[in-house]
Amino acid sequence: MGYKKSSDPPVKEVEDRIFAIAKAHKIYWNGINRDDAIEKIKLGYMIGFGPEAAEIGRKFTNRQPPY
Repeated sequence: MGYKKSSDPPVKEVEDRIFAIAKAHKIYWNGINRDDAIEKIKLGYMIGFGPEAAEIGRKFTNRQPPY
């Protein structure tokens, strides 16, 4: 499609719509990375990529491993 990032407006709009549907149906959404962990957690994302994102998420939410 020619878009490079999920923050490009057409991509972000579609991603936001899909996430809203998933959240309404209690489907856990995968998409947290170290660069946007806190922002995505605030939106309701639940699953992240890699140990760095997990550590940032644990610090922000005060969760202990293995979560």
